[in-house]
Amino acid sequence: IAHGLTLLMPLLSVLILILIVKSYRQQAIQHFPQFYRWICCCKQAEDKIDYNVETMHSIISEQTRQRQLLN
Repeated sequence: IAHGLTLLMPLLSVLILILIVKSYRQQAIQHFPQFYRWICCCKQAEDKIDYNVETMHSIISEQTRQRQLLN
């Protein structure tokens, strides 16, 4: 019996590895849409921050120009 198990161990190891990889692959496929939405949200947040920074720059430059006109 021990000799038979020794001969089957490489096959059993490969089968177990295939099952583990299949499980992780299925989990990755399930979580991919959430990961994709997270990346898109981060990109949109960066764009929004850039827009806000540009808005603040324009407000500050407008205030500076008004002060210069008053002085």
